[in-house]
Amino acid sequence: MKYSIDTSSLIDWHKYYPKDVFERLWGMFTEACDNSVLVAHEYVLEELSRRDNDLLRWVKDRNNFILPLDEEVQRTATRIFGKYNLSEASQSCKIVAEPFVISLAVRHDLIVVTEETPGTRENPKIPFICKGENVDCLNIVGFIREMGWKFI
Repeated sequence: MKYSIDTSSLIDWHKYYPKDVFERLWGMFTEACDNSVLVAHEYVLEELSRRDNDLLRWVKDRNNFILPLDEEVQRTATRIFGKYNLSEASQSCKIVAEPFVISLAVRHDLIVVTEETPGTRENPKIPFICKGENVDCLNIVGFIREMGWKFI
């Protein structure tokens, strides 16, 4: 199985599982990214670039982790923007990675990893949209469990 990770999960991973405490976990996470088991859309990198920290540098060092925009992902993201009325978020002139994270999952049959709560029809978040698009979605702990990683 492969996974598409959202910005929120990367930020929370970095915040709640610091490398100096969870060295083994970070090694496994890095391996999953380097082997393209876990990927992110290039707009996730754009969202992270608003912060200048070691997470951004770590992401930039992962050669197989960031996937570029392609036509099919763009078409699906455009449909998602319209279907879930996400255009208001994008009008603030900031990049909104969420539809692209989901579109990447649709295109490559991936499971989405996010820390977002479901949201509502009026304020849809990634889990709500994933459900509507028949895309599986889980959080960081769910990802760790699916990977079969144990720490005893």
